[in-house]
Amino acid sequence: MKPHITIMLIFIFLLTTAISCPVTKKQKGPSFTEFRTGTGAMELEFMDTIPESIPEGQPFQIGIHLSNVGASNALGQILLKTDTKAKFQPGTSYDFVNDNDHAVRAPFELMGKSVDNPVGEETIKFFNAQIEDNVVYLSEYEESEIKATLCYNYGTYAVMDVCVDPKQYIKTRLEQKACEVKEITSSGQGGPIVITKVIPSYRFKVNEDEVTPTFEITIENDGEGTPYWWNPEQECGAIFDTEEKKVLNRVKVFAKLSTETNTLDCHPKTLYVADKELKELAVLRDGIAEVICEAPPIPVEKAAYVTPLFVHTLYGYMQEESTTFKILNTNQEEEERAAEKT
Repeated sequence: MKPHITIMLIFIFLLTTAISCPVTKKQKGPSFTEFRTGTGAMELEFMDTIPESIPEGQPFQIGIHLSNVGASNALGQILLKTDTKAKFQPGTSYDFVNDNDHAVRAPFELMGKSVDNPVGEETIKFFNAQIEDNVVYLSEYEESEIKATLCYNYGTYAVMDVCVDPKQYIKTRLEQKACEVKEITSSGQGGPIVITKVIPSYRFKVNEDEVTPTFEITIENDGEGTPYWWNPEQECGAIFDTEEKKVLNRVKVFAKLSTETNTLDCHPKTLYVADKELKELAVLRDGIAEVICEAPPIPVEKAAYVTPLFVHTLYGYMQEESTTFKILNTNQEEEERAAEKT
């Protein structure tokens, strides 16, 4: 089965389950929607296992605290890189990148916030390293840097009530409507890619006996990282390679009305020539993308009604952190005496 078909079937199953299994008020903790707030996802923090200063040739340990504070499960990798002054030692929970002892990679999988777990899941990763010999010359110390990159899949899920009114653009006399079509805004659903706005509209068919409900959906990157189209076989760190840059800032958007069996037909509002190869993905430019989702046509005579609109975005997310420390020169006096003699 093709990957995109599999993703579509999983999404439809999740939506159907969500509709048929409402959360009751008897449950403790947040409700189905209460934990889907904010714009957080994975958080990375260097622990204080790294001393402020380390002598040349000495081993040390790098501790990384990972926590998932968003509302989606995260599956991905952490990539650590040192400069030429330090190198990693072999470990059981991580692997060297291309046999390079200045870069290691480790997998992680952390659950996000949910009704049963309102704070999300966390873990700690440890990496063994060592300072190279004779890397500081004629000075007391030099700065060294460690960079950490997270690459993981994530998703944002939103539910909002929309008014479907086939007669929105038709003037009627003394008709009491069940709802009024209006723009809907939001500020965060538990992920860095935020569904910020939904504008309902309608497109008439040629015979004007039917209209196509259309929803213009705006998404924004409110996090500090970079979204990309996630591939489970893609190695963290390779995304910036020339051939892989085409997946950067790309997000897949699904939408579904509770009254429809299938997902809506969603596509970017504007398709640029450079985007045709991945035309089913929304491209964020300056952190913003607009998507058009169309429902099946409905009779124009149908009365207005309110129905939930489910919107789901799928994407990879990449973010970076770094820390610095001092490498102490263990041979400074000998180096200075040797320099004076020359």
